[in-house]
Amino acid sequence: MMDVQAIVYGALRNNDALLTLLGGDRIEYLKSEQNDFPYITYFFMNQTEGDYLDDEAVSEEVSMQVSIWVKNKGDEQPIAVEVDRTMKVLGLKRTLAMDLFEDDTQVIHKLLRYKGIFLKGE
Repeated sequence: MMDVQAIVYGALRNNDALLTLLGGDRIEYLKSEQNDFPYITYFFMNQTEGDYLDDEAVSEEVSMQVSIWVKNKGDEQPIAVEVDRTMKVLGLKRTLAMDLFEDDTQVIHKLLRYKGIFLKGE
């Protein structure tokens, strides 16, 4: 199994424009203990072996979600643009974008889902 989590985190972390919009490295896997907004969380919904060569998987198909959390309406859009740019560089295709409002915390939640294939050895 490939460490796709590290690949995605590394790509997000290396996007200087994204880090500027976030105010630093506010990118967390699964959940965050952040009290400072904005921030991003991400997780994988599915990760399966793809193509095989000599009885060994040479690719992995993934579907994942990136959530952008902001307090102020409009702050999520430029962050979403940078996340989308980063995911496209990784070869991932956006399959869903949804704007939500979390009533209990009064936080705006921009949900982005992606799918794609990672080749082993790249």
